[in-house]
Amino acid sequence: MTVIALTACQSSGAMPEERPALLSNAGQPVLQELQEVAARVSGFSEVLLSGTDWTQDSDVVLERRHQRSPQGDLIQGRDIEKPHRLRLLKRGDECLLIDLGTGRSETLHQVLCHVK
Repeated sequence: MTVIALTACQSSGAMPEERPALLSNAGQPVLQELQEVAARVSGFSEVLLSGTDWTQDSDVVLERRHQRSPQGDLIQGRDIEKPHRLRLLKRGDECLLIDLGTGRSETLHQVLCHVK
């Protein structure tokens, strides 16, 4: 019985809990890192974010840009790809970004965040 209790205590402290978070710092280096990491975890070649993303909600939804003709008109066609929902998470002292659809995640190094 003692061995089981000790094992349970040791394994429960191994990984800090991941909790939805909000952005605590801003600026060009932070926005640049968020755009690069968002592109990698979502699989998009490029991502355009606003400076206010993740400041009021821990989730941001990304979708592909609609194709336009050389004249600027929308090209008709169906876009069957689902949007990507990215969540900012706090795990211990780290902030990370995860694509909720694919489960791909990456730790952020310049970003500071706080639990929502």
